[in-house]
Amino acid sequence: MTQCPREMITPGHGIIADALIMHGLIKILHIEGKMEGWAERRGERFAVCADRPELNWIDQWEPMELLEIAAEAKAKGKGEESEEEQVPYFGLVYDLYRSTVDRGNFPSWISDLREALYALKSDFDLSEEHREKRGEGRARPKKRGYYTLYLPLSGVYGKYVVENYGIRQSQYAVCATCFALSTLGYIYGTVKARVERRSSSGGGHDVFNLTFIPRGRTSLRTLMTLQRMAGLVEMRPGDLNELGAVVYMLSVGETIYAVRESVDILVWITQRAGNYFQRTVGVNIFRGDRLLEAIAQIKYRAPRWPKIARQLGSSLNVLGEYLAFGGDVYHVIRSVMADLGRKGGKLAELEGLAEALKKIG
Repeated sequence: MTQCPREMITPGHGIIADALIMHGLIKILHIEGKMEGWAERRGERFAVCADRPELNWIDQWEPMELLEIAAEAKAKGKGEESEEEQVPYFGLVYDLYRSTVDRGNFPSWISDLREALYALKSDFDLSEEHREKRGEGRARPKKRGYYTLYLPLSGVYGKYVVENYGIRQSQYAVCATCFALSTLGYIYGTVKARVERRSSSGGGHDVFNLTFIPRGRTSLRTLMTLQRMAGLVEMRPGDLNELGAVVYMLSVGETIYAVRESVDILVWITQRAGNYFQRTVGVNIFRGDRLLEAIAQIKYRAPRWPKIARQLGSSLNVLGEYLAFGGDVYHVIRSVMADLGRKGGKLAELEGLAEALKKIG
């Protein structure tokens, strides 16, 4: 595409929220068949060059039916206290429920999403001065048509803020465009790994979140292809850091073999501490094209790698460091072999891993 029919710019709510807004917009463009265009990073904001979405189909969109079911359950008082097997959520709504650390506010999140999607047709706005024009931000009175930006959608502007070593409740309000697109980006543009916490650590669960962002200018087709990896995966209790979790998610998920453009991986972790305090930690950016190519090589030369990765623990951290930054390949192989041996795995299944790592290095 040589000319830009329309440039749409994310509002500047922080790199996580803006990345999700970008992905939500790209998902809508994909649904409408608007495949041509590009996206690029501008600081912590993103510009998308494409035809403006029409959005005249959104009332009849299939996921809206799932949101209707969830909203009806909320109106009847179901969902908040139900056992997980009995919650009235299905499909993508259930995956979103499984990946949230704030179960108490989840029914409100779904109700708000349904309302914001209905409003999106008339409220769509990604102009450059959007945030200032709309008066979005923290500690502003929540007006009709504005929504709380829930914690998984942002690394900075969650519901709680720390001041002088204390915590006060402070909502960050956004318009229907920002709320609907960021939630769609979280659903359709993010790989989420739910990790159960050991009982010795207080129980509960953390969620590793991974999304792809352009490093320079990246075609919409490439970003749409990468959205195929989005979804929820389960992880056993372990001691994975951000890179180890990235290796796990890319290993057990769909293999994307050829990304010929420069993309980065944005990672963040949502946690719940105690009964109330929720936070985002571990916000990092890694070189995505390098990691995608490396994992594709490992899967090609060691076909049983996805199964092996599910058995490994801290050795995935060592592997992640090597794939991202280089290092001693033999140290990585020894670490993986020792880890797999402790888990009772078969070392013969590692055939091809050493060859792949040497080629990558």
